Amino acid sequence: LRQRFVHELKSRCAEITASCANWVMIRLPGPEAERICQSMARQGVFIRNAGKSAASLGEHFVRIAVKKPEDQDTILAAWDRACSTVG
Repeated sequence: LRQRFVHELKSRCAEITASCANWVMIRLPGPEAERICQSMARQGVFIRNAGKSAASLGEHFVRIAVKKPEDQDTILAAWDRACSTVG
């Protein structure tokens, strides 16, 4: 599950932080974490602004839980829409 999700995110030019956790940490090109999170929430997909739990990360990282494939497709579609409207 994780490999497919990471591969799909990387194909969208996302910079993934290496991890074995049940979530994926994504570095954003700019300080847009809160805007990405809000855009996805409006689509019914909830991800974390990693900087809210680790201030040293600032607004450059989001965290997305690894879900089953059909949920990943929903997350990826929301990610695409969110990224097209931010930045």
